[in-house]
Amino acid sequence: MKKLAFLLLSLTGLVGAQSASFDAATGTLVIPEVSVGTQMYNNAKLRLEADGRFTLVSVEQGQTGGSVADTCTASHINLERFNQLQNGISLDQALQIIGCKNDSTLTVRGSMLNSYTWVVASNRSLKITAMFDKADKNLSNKYSYGF
Repeated sequence: MKKLAFLLLSLTGLVGAQSASFDAATGTLVIPEVSVGTQMYNNAKLRLEADGRFTLVSVEQGQTGGSVADTCTASHINLERFNQLQNGISLDQALQIIGCKNDSTLTVRGSMLNSYTWVVASNRSLKITAMFDKADKNLSNKYSYGF
Protein backbone atom coordinates (compact mmCIF):
# COMPACT_ATOMS: atom_id res chain seq x y z
CA MET A 1 0.00 0.00 0.00
CA LYS A 2 2.86 2.41 0.75
CA LYS A 3 4.26 1.91 -2.74
CA LEU A 4 0.85 2.56 -4.29
CA ALA A 5 0.47 5.75 -2.23
CA PHE A 6 3.86 6.97 -3.43
CA LEU A 7 3.00 6.05 -7.01
CA LEU A 8 -0.37 7.79 -6.85
CA LEU A 9 1.20 10.90 -5.42
CA SER A 10 4.00 10.83 -7.99
CA LEU A 11 1.55 10.58 -10.87
CA THR A 12 -0.75 13.43 -9.88
CA GLY A 13 1.29 15.87 -11.92
CA LEU A 14 1.47 13.51 -14.89
CA VAL A 15 -2.07 12.30 -15.19
CA GLY A 16 -3.93 15.60 -15.08
CA ALA A 17 -7.28 14.22 -16.27
CA GLN A 18 -9.00 15.84 -13.28
CA SER A 19 -7.75 18.12 -10.52
CA ALA A 20 -6.71 16.77 -7.14
CA SER A 21 -8.09 18.51 -4.06
CA PHE A 22 -6.57 18.96 -0.62
CA ASP A 23 -8.63 19.61 2.53
CA ALA A 24 -6.28 21.39 4.92
CA ALA A 25 -8.68 20.94 7.86
CA THR A 26 -8.56 17.13 7.63
CA GLY A 27 -5.18 16.82 5.89
CA THR A 28 -6.81 14.73 3.17
CA LEU A 29 -5.70 14.72 -0.47
CA VAL A 30 -8.21 13.28 -2.98
CA ILE A 31 -7.06 12.39 -6.49
CA PRO A 32 -10.16 11.71 -8.63
CA GLU A 33 -8.48 9.57 -11.30
CA VAL A 34 -5.04 8.00 -11.62
CA SER A 35 -3.87 5.57 -14.29
CA VAL A 36 -1.00 3.16 -13.78
CA GLY A 37 -0.32 1.41 -17.07
CA THR A 38 -3.77 0.27 -18.21
CA GLN A 39 -5.20 0.11 -14.68
CA MET A 40 -7.40 2.99 -13.54
CA TYR A 41 -7.80 4.02 -9.89
CA ASN A 42 -10.54 6.39 -8.73
CA ASN A 43 -10.88 8.63 -5.68
CA ALA A 44 -7.49 7.90 -4.16
CA LYS A 45 -7.58 9.38 -0.64
CA LEU A 46 -4.33 10.14 1.14
CA ARG A 47 -3.80 11.63 4.59
CA LEU A 48 -0.98 14.05 5.36
CA GLU A 49 0.91 12.78 8.41
CA ALA A 50 2.66 14.99 10.98
CA ASP A 51 6.07 14.07 9.51
CA GLY A 52 5.03 15.37 6.05
CA ARG A 53 4.43 11.97 4.43
CA PHE A 54 1.16 10.92 2.86
CA THR A 55 -0.53 7.67 3.89
CA LEU A 56 -3.00 5.95 1.57
CA VAL A 57 -6.41 5.83 3.26
CA SER A 58 -8.49 4.33 0.44
CA VAL A 59 -8.68 3.90 -3.30
CA GLU A 60 -11.33 2.54 -5.64
CA GLN A 61 -10.16 0.27 -8.40
CA GLY A 62 -11.45 1.40 -11.77
CA GLN A 63 -11.57 -0.35 -15.08
CA THR A 64 -8.61 -2.09 -16.65
CA GLY A 65 -8.19 -0.40 -19.97
CA GLY A 66 -11.13 1.17 -21.73
CA SER A 67 -11.29 4.34 -19.66
CA VAL A 68 -9.69 7.40 -21.20
CA ALA A 69 -10.18 11.11 -20.59
CA ASP A 70 -12.54 12.99 -22.88
CA THR A 71 -10.16 15.95 -23.15
CA CYS A 72 -6.43 15.81 -23.81
CA THR A 73 -4.00 17.80 -21.66
CA ALA A 74 -0.24 18.30 -21.89
CA SER A 75 0.15 15.30 -19.57
CA HIS A 76 -1.33 13.17 -22.38
CA ILE A 77 0.35 14.73 -25.40
CA ASN A 78 4.08 14.60 -24.73
CA LEU A 79 7.30 12.92 -25.88
CA GLU A 80 7.07 10.11 -23.31
CA ARG A 81 3.63 8.96 -24.51
CA PHE A 82 4.58 9.51 -28.15
CA ASN A 83 7.61 7.24 -27.75
CA GLN A 84 5.41 4.49 -26.26
CA LEU A 85 3.43 4.29 -29.51
CA GLN A 86 5.07 1.45 -31.42
CA ASN A 87 4.35 0.22 -34.93
CA GLY A 88 1.97 -2.72 -34.89
CA ILE A 89 -0.24 -1.64 -31.96
CA SER A 90 -3.98 -1.16 -32.42
CA LEU A 91 -5.98 2.05 -32.12
CA ASP A 92 -7.41 0.77 -28.80
CA GLN A 93 -3.88 0.29 -27.46
CA ALA A 94 -2.90 3.79 -28.64
CA LEU A 95 -5.91 5.26 -26.83
CA GLN A 96 -4.81 3.54 -23.61
CA ILE A 97 -1.22 4.73 -23.98
CA ILE A 98 -2.15 8.34 -24.71
CA GLY A 99 -4.96 8.28 -22.14
CA CYS A 100 -7.42 10.61 -23.85
CA LYS A 101 -9.79 10.53 -26.79
CA ASN A 102 -8.60 11.65 -30.20
CA ASP A 103 -10.17 14.73 -31.83
CA SER A 104 -12.85 13.19 -34.04
CA THR A 105 -13.04 16.34 -36.20
CA LEU A 106 -9.49 15.59 -37.38
CA THR A 107 -10.06 11.90 -38.16
CA VAL A 108 -9.43 10.97 -41.78
CA ARG A 109 -10.59 7.59 -43.08
CA GLY A 110 -8.97 6.56 -46.33
CA SER A 111 -9.26 3.57 -48.62
CA MET A 112 -6.14 1.95 -47.08
CA LEU A 113 -5.28 3.96 -43.94
CA ASN A 114 -7.02 5.85 -41.17
CA SER A 115 -5.47 8.90 -39.50
CA TYR A 116 -6.25 9.92 -35.91
CA THR A 117 -5.05 13.07 -34.15
CA TRP A 118 -4.90 13.84 -30.43
CA VAL A 119 -4.73 17.55 -29.54
CA VAL A 120 -4.19 19.37 -26.26
CA ALA A 121 -7.42 21.31 -25.71
CA SER A 122 -5.69 24.35 -24.17
CA ASN A 123 -2.80 24.44 -26.69
CA ARG A 124 -3.84 23.17 -30.11
CA SER A 125 -0.25 23.29 -31.36
CA LEU A 126 0.57 20.16 -29.25
CA LYS A 127 -0.53 17.13 -31.27
CA ILE A 128 0.07 13.47 -31.98
CA THR A 129 -1.13 11.98 -35.26
CA ALA A 130 -1.09 8.24 -35.85
CA MET A 131 -1.79 6.25 -39.02
CA PHE A 132 -3.48 2.84 -38.80
CA ASP A 133 -4.57 0.21 -41.30
CA LYS A 134 -8.22 0.22 -42.42
CA ALA A 135 -9.23 -2.07 -39.51
CA ASP A 136 -7.41 0.13 -36.92
CA LYS A 137 -5.39 -2.91 -35.80
CA ASN A 138 -1.90 -1.88 -36.95
CA LEU A 139 -0.11 1.44 -36.34
CA SER A 140 2.14 2.11 -39.31
CA ASN A 141 3.36 5.67 -38.71
CA LYS A 142 3.18 8.49 -36.17
CA TYR A 143 3.94 12.21 -36.07
CA SER A 144 4.41 14.69 -33.24
CA TYR A 145 3.83 18.43 -33.33
CA GLY A 146 4.87 21.10 -30.86
CA PHE A 147 7.09 19.07 -28.56
